Amino acid sequence: KGHGRYEGEFYAIRQPVFSPGSDEGWPAIPIYVAGVNPVMTAVAGEIADGFAAHTFCTPTYLDRIIRPALARGAARAKRDAPPVLIPLVVGRDRASLALQMTTYTVPAYRRVLDESGLREEADAILAAIADRRRTEAARIIEERCLDQLGVAVLDDLAEVVRRWSAHADAIGLTVPWYGLDRTAQVALFRDVLRALERM
Repeated sequence: KGHGRYEGEFYAIRQPVFSPGSDEGWPAIPIYVAGVNPVMTAVAGEIADGFAAHTFCTPTYLDRIIRPALARGAARAKRDAPPVLIPLVVGRDRASLALQMTTYTVPAYRRVLDESGLREEADAILAAIADRRRTEAARIIEERCLDQLGVAVLDDLAEVVRRWSAHADAIGLTVPWYGLDRTAQVALFRDVLRALERM
């Protein structure tokens, strides 16, 4: 009674009644909604406590597309637009960051490049990826797009954070997952933390 319980050949479930205590004193945890395209972004503006932009974003796209879409959604709900968080991917070098960005270069996100004056680059990158030429796509990103995207080479972290601070209300940091094993990711996270201590 009051407990979920099951004993079987392969599984045993013993669920005590959950009693977290009083509702008083619990923190109000903000709910962030992520998006890239304007419709989802407007929904976030209407209902979310914050908006999590994508790392595959440029300052131009954030200012011209994301902010107005958030404002439209917020206006529908008669409230202020929520703050914008941009997560920056921090890598040891430009090549690893460009390779990471190839994972986000998909038709649904090409608008980011188009709206940022990089339509020809988007065509070339998407064609290379469709033909399984990821190395070529990464080269195009590194040479012609990377400086505008939400990435930072570790040695340039302070400068990139300052630059993005003019466009976002908060900045988060992560490391590449594509092409790095867990040990390399942990080591890079440690170096990112050391870089933050020096800032």
